[in-house]
Amino acid sequence: MKTKQLLIAALLATGMTAQAQTAVDISAFTADTELEYTADGWTYSVGGGTETKFNGTVKGTGTQVTLNIGITVRNTTADEAMLTFDNVNLKMTDSGIGILTGATNGKTTVNLKDVQIEGSSDYGTVYSSVSTSPVTVKVDDSSKGSSKLTGTEDCTPLNFISSALTVNGGTKGLEVTSTGSCIYALWEPMTLSGKIAITGGGNDVAVSCGDCEAMVIGGSVTIATSHVKAVDVGEEGSIIGHVFQWAYDTAPAAGELVVKEEGVEKVTFVTDGKVKTFAMGVSGGKIYTLFYTPTGGTEQPQKNSEGHTQFRPIELNGIAELIG
Repeated sequence: MKTKQLLIAALLATGMTAQAQTAVDISAFTADTELEYTADGWTYSVGGGTETKFNGTVKGTGTQVTLNIGITVRNTTADEAMLTFDNVNLKMTDSGIGILTGATNGKTTVNLKDVQIEGSSDYGTVYSSVSTSPVTVKVDDSSKGSSKLTGTEDCTPLNFISSALTVNGGTKGLEVTSTGSCIYALWEPMTLSGKIAITGGGNDVAVSCGDCEAMVIGGSVTIATSHVKAVDVGEEGSIIGHVFQWAYDTAPAAGELVVKEEGVEKVTFVTDGKVKTFAMGVSGGKIYTLFYTPTGGTEQPQKNSEGHTQFRPIELNGIAELIG
């Protein structure tokens, strides 16, 4: 018997078929939808109906789709479950994407590939319930460009309670924007890495980790907000590493703020007369300088209240501080 015939016979003997599972189109989600990962793989169920197997990828066309439903994600195994959103552009008007996996189950990874999701629910755009397993939200490095998560004053784009949260923008980048809070985690550790650009409004701290065990902000993460604080870890939280935070009493007019590391440009923030607090992950022991240039104007070295123009990070009680 030839090799091909042997393979077919083996598949038939085990009740398997050679047909591969495929992605599910976002248009199939016409009512509240549950995506569940079991030992047999991914299934989806619309409106509590029949469970249908798929390959773990939710596809879109890039054209914005409005959903007034909720999407819940459950990992019922002890293994990591990866769910990919590919070219999905959503405006979610009722609920967001909820990671509702139990604390004893495996990690859930939400993989974003050329994705835009706009939320308005007070649960969050992508959120967790109390006591869930670790969650990673990452941008696929095979993306054509960056992905974007958007919220409102009442909707935090990434909102996690009692769940260790990792956000990785990879090389293509993740934009997180809101008029209020942008990323929030309570109690458990939060790690931000890769290329992430966070833009918050004046209604809340942009990135906060309420009394969390540890917050880590990588060197390619930038934060700009109209609030007086860009980053907060609560009274009992701690930052691992160093975070540079620069705040103005009055937001600088339209132009740009350049941050240099050891004399080399590290990042450029756009100023607009509204954003007044800027933050980023930095390296301990290195010297940082800032230069503001108003549109059509001349570059101006920035000084703190003590007149210093050069800054280096030190650690104080586990919280990263900057002194001149």
